[in-house]
Amino acid sequence: MLEQRGFGQKWVNWMKFCIFTVRFSILINGSPEGFFPTYKGLRQGDPLSLFLFIIAMEGLNNMIKAAKVNLWVKGFEVDMNGPNSLEITHLQYADDTLVFCDAEEEQLRFLRIILVLFEGISGLHINCRKSHIDPIN
Repeated sequence: MLEQRGFGQKWVNWMKFCIFTVRFSILINGSPEGFFPTYKGLRQGDPLSLFLFIIAMEGLNNMIKAAKVNLWVKGFEVDMNGPNSLEITHLQYADDTLVFCDAEEEQLRFLRIILVLFEGISGLHINCRKSHIDPIN
């Protein structure tokens, strides 16, 4: 995703180094003891993790845009009668994503496929307890 966004190879290598060479030490009775590697990447709260999360979410953004272009998902149109018609399929802010589509089974299937593929590609998981569908009309 970094390369797709125009970041150079040197920058991509720096990011990989920051993620894949993380090692931790623990305090036992107030003194650090040994180092061990992590396989999860950055710590929660690391300033770099926010940047990388936003880059990863750009992947979901691109997938939903592609679904719109292929007419798999249809958003809602703003000012349909005006010269500047705009179709909104999704809104993203931080770790929240709001998706607009018709209440049709086929569109919901495509949306589910997009989310499953995004989970597989990014390693991020959709929290089903916090997610819901609200049909309107």
